[in-house]
Amino acid sequence: MNGIFGLSKREAEIYSFMVMLDSEWRPLSDTDYKDILSTSNRRLIIRECNIQKTNLTRFVNILKHKGLLYINKQGGYEIPQPIALDIENDIVEIVFTLETDGNDRAGEDN
Repeated sequence: MNGIFGLSKREAEIYSFMVMLDSEWRPLSDTDYKDILSTSNRRLIIRECNIQKTNLTRFVNILKHKGLLYINKQGGYEIPQPIALDIENDIVEIVFTLETDGNDRAGEDN
């Protein structure tokens, strides 16, 4: 995914931590809603990823702009469904579809 979205190595590391938080989230009550950037999760990201609060805020804005993070109807942050990991039975399936333009000169000047 990093090649597609153009994240730096550091940004990819932090984003993968957010993806993990998103995939592990479970509601605690009927009124609970997903927010992977809740206060407690932000503190966890800052501690575990060794990032400053201002840099995390900047990075969240970059992710929103790239469509890698969005605000749900309840006001919480989530990973978009097509990108989010759906972990079932400890199995993650990743499918890539690459479309080519059929140009005979593919691979030229590589």
